[in-house]
Amino acid sequence: MSLGAPTPPLVVTAEHLSQFDSLGYFVLERAIDPPSLALLQQIADDVEAARSAEHHSPGDGPAVGDAEGPQLMDNSGGRTFAFGIEKERPEMYSAILGDWAATTLAALTPRSSLFHTEFVLKAGGRADAHTRFGWHQDGGYTTTPGGGEPSAPHI
Repeated sequence: MSLGAPTPPLVVTAEHLSQFDSLGYFVLERAIDPPSLALLQQIADDVEAARSAEHHSPGDGPAVGDAEGPQLMDNSGGRTFAFGIEKERPEMYSAILGDWAATTLAALTPRSSLFHTEFVLKAGGRADAHTRFGWHQDGGYTTTPGGGEPSAPHI
């Protein structure tokens, strides 16, 4: 399988950092290498297939992405949330903790740790109120598994 030209070295610029300071985010084009992105896409596809009513029923036992419980499992509205998937699919760590993450985080903070992962899977071909998911900040209501907020600041 040919992936084409290699991914250029990832660089977080002073402009990125300035935007992060003023707006709270910045965009890195093609930050994740193609093999890691393909792995994440496959895992997302597996989660969606496991959540589909045609492929899984509660009597079948746990499916990929069941860890967070039934309150977030409904995909009938066109949007599915799945978090903690790396516990069920440990190969995901290679994609989410790769060189791109180390480079990006090193530019933002001298110390970092993985706190939370989440897939937001949106139904293809739809652009309605059920699939919209705008920029937002989870910090106001995200808590650690043992209670309390993550160490501030967090990314």
